[in-house]
Amino acid sequence: MLKDMGRVNPDFYPKPIIQRPSQTAGVQMDWDDRPDDYLTKENFVKVYEKCGAILHSDNPFGSKVDYDYYQSSLPKWRMEVVNLLNAHTIKLVGDRNLYCPLPH
Repeated sequence: MLKDMGRVNPDFYPKPIIQRPSQTAGVQMDWDDRPDDYLTKENFVKVYEKCGAILHSDNPFGSKVDYDYYQSSLPKWRMEVVNLLNAHTIKLVGDRNLYCPLPH
């Protein structure tokens, strides 16, 4: 799915940023690139597969679900998703503009 989206729009994945009030007249916010504490496109695939595996029926003859792994991993995954989506920029196909959705 992500590869298909990337073929249509190489910049489809949100780019997380850190916003801070600007000291420049007429500018509301300045932003910096977020460090690596967010859900990257590569890790999205891994987390998606892990979550999908636990959401679907168990194979009674397969390996058992390691619930301790999920319990320890979920807080980190949640933080990474929040850091990705809380403040980010996006680029639309065929549009020269860069968009930064306003916080609610």
